[in-house]
Amino acid sequence: ARGDTICNGAIDNATGVEGVRRIGEALMGRELEHGVRLIGFAAEEIKLTGSRYYVDEAGLREELDDILGVVNLDCIGHGEKLELLASPDALLGRAVEAARSLGLVERYDLETGPATGGVDSHWFAEKKVPAATILHFPYDEYHLPTESPALVDEQLMDDSVALALALVESQLASPIAR
Repeated sequence: ARGDTICNGAIDNATGVEGVRRIGEALMGRELEHGVRLIGFAAEEIKLTGSRYYVDEAGLREELDDILGVVNLDCIGHGEKLELLASPDALLGRAVEAARSLGLVERYDLETGPATGGVDSHWFAEKKVPAATILHFPYDEYHLPTESPALVDEQLMDDSVALALALVESQLASPIAR
C-alpha cells in the first residue's frame, strides 16, 4: 500500500508512546521504592499480541506477582471523551478520583469501564494485576489517512500524562491489592 493510503499512527498510538516517554522523564532521577518499567507493546490491533506475550512470559518466569500495577496509554492526544478503563474496581475509583482532583471531569466527558477488551491492559487485568488504560476516544480519523500529527492536542496530552503519572505514583505509594 502507498504511504498516503494508510493510517500513520499519529494518534494511535504515537501519542501513547510519547506519553510513556514523558512519564519516564518525570520519574527520572527520583528515588523510588519500586522499579518502574516503561514498555511499548506492539501489535495491539492484532489480538493484543505484544501485551499477551509479555504477560505470558512474566507468568512463565513467575514474575506476575512482582507487578504492582499497569498504566496503559492509548490514543491520548485526540478524541471526544476521556475514557478510564481500570480493574479492579478500587483502581477505577482511584483513577476517577485522580481525574476529579486534576479537574479533568469538568473538562471532558468521562466514560469508565473495566481494563479488559481491546486494550493492552486486558491481559494484566485478566491475571488480576491492577491495570488501567487512559485514552481519548472516539475520533473520526481513527485508523484513516487523515490521522495526522496536526490533530494532536497538547492539552489532552498534558492532562493524560498528569493522570497517568498520578496513578503510577499512587500505586507505588499505596498499591491496590489484587
